[in-house]
Amino acid sequence: MTGHRGAVLDHVAVETTGIEADVALMTRTFGLTELRWGVHVQTGKRIVMLRDSLGMKLELIETVTPDGSLAHVAFEVTDVEVAAAAAIGAGCLGEIGLIRIPAAMASAAVVRSRAGTALQLIRYEDGSPDVTRPAAPETEAVRGPEGTTS
Repeated sequence: MTGHRGAVLDHVAVETTGIEADVALMTRTFGLTELRWGVHVQTGKRIVMLRDSLGMKLELIETVTPDGSLAHVAFEVTDVEVAAAAAIGAGCLGEIGLIRIPAAMASAAVVRSRAGTALQLIRYEDGSPDVTRPAAPETEAVRGPEGTTS
């Protein structure tokens, strides 16, 4: 993954006024797992990172605005500065320059597309609690004509 090409969808973040209720819903009803709680770098409000059984992550960001807005779509990249420069070169506006997110053990930047979508570009350090790789899916053996498996 260099620059913006080959970036990997990392997570989607939504704002919520009921973070604890939403966490309960997502974990108890939909089976997501809590990865970590943290503090939003800009607002000081609570955030929680959740993941599903395949490794996709959902970030809930506490807010006082009750609209459940999409906060950002995040892409994991190998070099945040190169990816941000490429996005700006493609017409995005730089919104947040390079920052460190201690709880995630990551560095990130945010750009905004011409249509207004916030895009977070993120690179994790080794050992980050946010790095999730899905387990290999369980497969059932296929039975052949004589009852053998393949």
